[in-house]
Parts: sequence; C-alpha cells; structure tokens
Amino acid sequence: MDIKGYKCPNCGAAAAFTQQTAPVNAENRAQDTEPESAQAENPQPKPAENANFAPKIENHLIKAIIAAVCCCLPFGIVAIVYAAQVDPKFGAKDFAGAMEASKKANLWGNLAIGLGVLVYVIWAILYSTIFVAAFTEAFNAAGGSF
Repeated sequence: MDIKGYKCPNCGAAAAFTQQTAPVNAENRAQDTEPESAQAENPQPKPAENANFAPKIENHLIKAIIAAVCCCLPFGIVAIVYAAQVDPKFGAKDFAGAMEASKKANLWGNLAIGLGVLVYVIWAILYSTIFVAAFTEAFNAAGGSF
C-alpha cells in the first residue's frame, strides 16, 4: 500500500499518520504508543498548569447598565465603557488588560450604585422633612385641629 496516497475509505480525505506511519483511526488513538515509564516521566499538563490557560474574567456589564439606568448616569457610563473592554481584551489574550478593565468596571459600577443610593437617601430625608414641616404648619394654621 502506498502511504503517501492513502485516502480515508469513508470520506476520501487524506489520512493523517502517527509516528508509526499508520493511518490514525479510533483503534490507533485508543492505543498507547508510549510505554508506561515514559508516561510517568512526562505527564500531560492539566489545564490549570498550562501557561495559556486563563479563567473567564467577569465583565460586570449588567451591573454597569443597572447602575447607569437606576443610580448615577455619569459613573454608570464609565463603568459600561470599561465593562465593554473586558471581552475583546480577553479574546486577544491580553489577560492583564482584561483583568484591569474588569476591576475598573466593578469599581465604577460600585461607585455609581453607592452614589445613587446616597442621593436617594438624602432625597428621601429632605422630602420627608419638607413634608413634615408643611404638614405641621398646616396643622398649626388650622388651629391645632382638622
């Protein structure tokens, strides 16, 4: 059999060959070509040990959008800008840049939510103070009774 011209009998594609110059098929893949001692000396790296492996980095986009809509628009927009930078940087394997953008998106999102809650609390205090003062004045103007 001519090895160079070997084609797959099922699909007709040129077949790949192992170091043994045999066509790669399910049987060849299932067989270990290395002795056990060689496998013990050179274990395959796990994904966590691989230098190219990086965990998914959260982009905080939902938090940024909620912060912009419900709390503080200017800080929320900054958070959205940083959140939108995370995935493209991660896709370009700029893991440090993606992590930095994620941290900034989280920071600006938290600032927007915190500032928004603070403004709402101050507004509620002022509104209730004005309401109580107006009610008290109206009550006193009516002679102390309604």
